[in-house]
Amino acid sequence: MSDHESLVNVPVQLLGTVGYLKTTRIMKSFARLMKDRKHEQKFAVLERKLKAQLKKNYWGKGTSLKLIEQQSREASLTYINNLPDGEREAALANLEKTGASYNRQTYYALMLYSEVIPEDERAAAVDSLLQALDRAPAGHFTTGIFGTKYVLEILSRYGHADRVLEIVNSTEFPGWGYMISKGATTQWETWKESDDIYSNCHPMFGSVSAWFYRWVAGIQPVSPGFSDILITPLTHPQLPSLDASYQTPRGPVRLRWEQKGERVIYDITIPRGSKAVFRLPSKKKNNLVVRKAGTTRDYAPLLTGSEANEFRLSPGQYSITAE
Repeated sequence: MSDHESLVNVPVQLLGTVGYLKTTRIMKSFARLMKDRKHEQKFAVLERKLKAQLKKNYWGKGTSLKLIEQQSREASLTYINNLPDGEREAALANLEKTGASYNRQTYYALMLYSEVIPEDERAAAVDSLLQALDRAPAGHFTTGIFGTKYVLEILSRYGHADRVLEIVNSTEFPGWGYMISKGATTQWETWKESDDIYSNCHPMFGSVSAWFYRWVAGIQPVSPGFSDILITPLTHPQLPSLDASYQTPRGPVRLRWEQKGERVIYDITIPRGSKAVFRLPSKKKNNLVVRKAGTTRDYAPLLTGSEANEFRLSPGQYSITAE
């Protein structure tokens, strides 16, 4: 299936290997949590092998682009060979004329997510991902069911959650807002209208729901069971306020904020048995006041200087004012 409904080809070998790597990492973490040292080591070895194979095949100098173009061509031919007779010949001619393209958005997002790119090359890879976005229709995502999850996460992880929010809110094609502008009340199976050929009520592109919690509300588990939580909310001109709640195994994490002139007021609830770090992603230092319900003292930041936008929170209710 590869990256179902991607607007540009994605080699199934690349996507499948990254999926295998992701599952391996989950199993390694699970074994560690269960204190199963034997299986933790087994999955750690497999993780290293998969990363080495990904780097060799898709990031090695002089080999990666040639291989991915070859695999994209094979994917294109498989698709074309299943077309009706009247369409196959024209599609083959177009492939020979234009060559086999591949989805650079998915490619760079997968490579960054897999952490196979050397650290000193990652900034350039992020820039290449942003350039791939700029070249896409309306500057939007061209990714499919799997690639969308990775591109949402990677852009946000590297400081571009605001760009993602603008794409999510846009009504231009392709995107979620485009579906809504065409009367959709559920997510489609494809970015484009399908005349009922595809499902009009489908979990396709549903990874944006998790993105809202992780990067707009900014509620992220740091350890299993939400015993440690990072809260790093996004503020943006398109968002005058936000109210989010997530039910963890230890109780609800609640975040509410509202812009009032030059001030932003955050109300946060941390459940019993959890502890959290509240971090503002703003590049500038804010004047912050953090107060916990039932106490009279203000909280000091974890760090000083330019990193003073970060506080450690124990269970309870907090009011945080930033200006």
